[in-house]
Amino acid sequence: MKSGREKTYTVFLVINSIYWLWFWVYFLTHSIPQQPPVVAMEVPRPYFVVLGRETTMPEPEILRTPWIKSALWLNLPSVLITLLLPMVIRDGTATFLGTNLSGLRLILVTFLSYGQWYVVAKLMSILITKVTNRAGSPPAET
Repeated sequence: MKSGREKTYTVFLVINSIYWLWFWVYFLTHSIPQQPPVVAMEVPRPYFVVLGRETTMPEPEILRTPWIKSALWLNLPSVLITLLLPMVIRDGTATFLGTNLSGLRLILVTFLSYGQWYVVAKLMSILITKVTNRAGSPPAET
């Protein structure tokens, strides 16, 4: 039988996994294979390129979409950690396995979010334990 704490961790893990599964399926269905850069024209490059797939919208528009906003706001601590990535990777135009710097940050946010939500689940289980212990304890004598 799982304890309340283990159930809390499991619920958060399942919810986070479902969220990221939805996010990446949405990304894959709304992206196209990466196009070669056009030198002759000033075409805005896609903001996210992940494993050779690029978003069809340039930077300002993509950051206003609900699916990107939700990834950034729900996982803000993880996003803030990935802001340190440009200090490690100096060349902002470099790609690794068809993934640009923004795409790499998005992948890292995915993995870091599991740690972030583990901490949130741990704090919630501690809070729930304290509240239930306080509610179930006999009143203090005066």
